[in-house]
Amino acid sequence: MFFPYATFFFLSGLFFVSSIKNRSKKVFLWSKFKNVIYPYAVWSLIQGGVEVFFSKYTNAKTSISDVLLFPLYPRAQFWFLYALFMIFIICAIIYHKKYFLKLLPVFFLVSFVVYVCSGDFGNGFHFNYVSQNAVFFFLGCMFSKYYQILMKIMSNKSFAVLTCLFVLMEYLYFIQYGNNYLPLNLYTALIAFISIAWVSNTSILLSGYNFRWLENIGKLSLIIYLVHILAASDTRIILSKIFHVESWLIHVLLGTFIGVTAPLIFYKLVVRYRLNFIFEYPSHKKITIV
Repeated sequence: MFFPYATFFFLSGLFFVSSIKNRSKKVFLWSKFKNVIYPYAVWSLIQGGVEVFFSKYTNAKTSISDVLLFPLYPRAQFWFLYALFMIFIICAIIYHKKYFLKLLPVFFLVSFVVYVCSGDFGNGFHFNYVSQNAVFFFLGCMFSKYYQILMKIMSNKSFAVLTCLFVLMEYLYFIQYGNNYLPLNLYTALIAFISIAWVSNTSILLSGYNFRWLENIGKLSLIIYLVHILAASDTRIILSKIFHVESWLIHVLLGTFIGVTAPLIFYKLVVRYRLNFIFEYPSHKKITIV
């Protein structure tokens, strides 16, 4: 689960400058509160409530008090939204329209050093959310700055090279040498950078084709992110407890399929019955999450 989240922070950084440059910092942070913290709070309660209800069917036991502590302790996959908002606050504070892009290499290098040394900083006040992820956010900012140059570099040849590097690094570090994603170090940073480059290169190549279904999935990625755990875990419970299916392959394939399609179907129902407040901060204007 390491490099997908690194990619998420990278993508958030990719659009940071374009999102803040024509706004005041106050307006920017308010928009991020509505788009990040609001769904974080709503879905922490929804998913937490479901976990409490189904605790007797799962290995993890969840109490109501655990759920209500979400303002201080993020639950499950929602830690990403919590961490992202922390990074948005820090970046908004240091942002200066005239100097931010010029200082980006410095911010990136500092965040890289902090990442490599993150084990020495500890987890107090959730600082690890920043120390372990800001480097990927600033990498996204760097990518947006040099976007035109990188677009010329990324091709079928670079895709082939990155694919080989990606597979080789993953195999050597995790299989051959039996490591995991902790502790974070130069090697995990390199793996994450190569993985992000591979995903970026793949996305650029795919953008040349008219895959509308893939585009729609991308536009509704936040919806999928918020709902997929409930959909996939319920699928696992039904397969195991009702149909007594133990095949890991069936669990992976069906869990992935349901984890993507069920949130999309659920979103269609939400829009149809005008229950958008489940995903969106209430507004008089009609808003579609992308």
